[in-house]
Amino acid sequence: MPKALIVSLGGTIDPIIKSIEEHKPDYLFFFLSKESNANEYPKVRAYLDEKRFSPKIDFSMVKDIDDLVHCYERASELASEIEKQGIPSKDVVVDYTGGTKTMSAAIVLATVTKGFRFSYVGGEKRTKKGLGVVKSGFEEVKTGLSPWQVLAVEERKKIALFFNSYQFSAAKNIAERLDKVLSGLDKALHESLSVLIEGYRLWDSFNHAGALKILSQAQKKLSEYLGFKEDLVLSEFVKSVVGNLDFLGKIQIEKYNMVFDLFDNAKRRAEEGKYDDAVARLYRALEMIGQIEFEKKFGCSTSDAKSEKLPESLREEIVKKHMSTDGKIKIPLFDTFRILTESGNKYGSTFFANQKEIGNVLEARNSSILAHGINPIPKERYEKLSTILEDFLKHTGLNYKVEFPKLRWE
Repeated sequence: MPKALIVSLGGTIDPIIKSIEEHKPDYLFFFLSKESNANEYPKVRAYLDEKRFSPKIDFSMVKDIDDLVHCYERASELASEIEKQGIPSKDVVVDYTGGTKTMSAAIVLATVTKGFRFSYVGGEKRTKKGLGVVKSGFEEVKTGLSPWQVLAVEERKKIALFFNSYQFSAAKNIAERLDKVLSGLDKALHESLSVLIEGYRLWDSFNHAGALKILSQAQKKLSEYLGFKEDLVLSEFVKSVVGNLDFLGKIQIEKYNMVFDLFDNAKRRAEEGKYDDAVARLYRALEMIGQIEFEKKFGCSTSDAKSEKLPESLREEIVKKHMSTDGKIKIPLFDTFRILTESGNKYGSTFFANQKEIGNVLEARNSSILAHGINPIPKERYEKLSTILEDFLKHTGLNYKVEFPKLRWE
């Protein structure tokens, strides 16, 4: 039996009485007009008293029974009130038999996304030669599942749209909502999707350890789901997730993995039109390449360089320029690549072959609001630095693609 019953009231009370008898709710919510409150509700109240049936009762009253927008707003308030009560959606039935056609339409529209079940009191024997209302005593209650079983298809398209455009929180919110209102395999699917989306959100925020843990759990659950229900789109998607997991598992092993991750994170920001964010990531990727190569060559970091290991031709200058107050030699990006060039490193040569363009981009970065100025970075600057970084990455001999998979529910 449902814990709550929403009924639209008006015209005649017989269908409402039949619905109450059928569902026997703990909570009874009336959606009614001023007229039905004065005329029909007292009769329903008398019936409840006579049967000694005392559910908790609440109301939502409409002022204009033919104004769809107004009726919808009032019905939405009623639905929200039910959610505040903490009643599970599966335990709520909406009976839209009574009231005006506008009221019935409004109560359905306002509750169809909530996961409630729906009920209608009909019957074959009607007045007016079968065209009028159901004759008293011949009412039949017809209760069906939530339309979400069908509407979830459209909602999944929204999940795909948001996920594919990296709006992970929005995609997760829809998946969580579907998880709450569906059941069985459909519930399991959206519960797993919600976890998976959170995993990619963490990855996109550079929380690689958290992403690896959560995505591994979600991938396993989705694979189990596919064992019960065929879905070619989801199957291809999960294959891509497996490839991503392989990369994530190795990100701490090979230092250049992090550079590739930064590079593709920058591409995602550029797809969103966030060129300041994208260039900031490319700058860090360039800086990281210099740091990796410096440490390989000299056995120490650029944040604590050992003077005796530096090229003799630059040693005195570098120590004088970059000795910090804590006694450590901390070498910035430009001089890092100068030292690498002096040592015959191919990355140093690549840096200075593109020095002018890199300088222009870094000047734009320094004028960005994310650095020291207020000027937005134009798309062209991002594209130029991205092309230069691709040349750097070719020297690694690696060919990682850190592309997030796409959901193709269309």
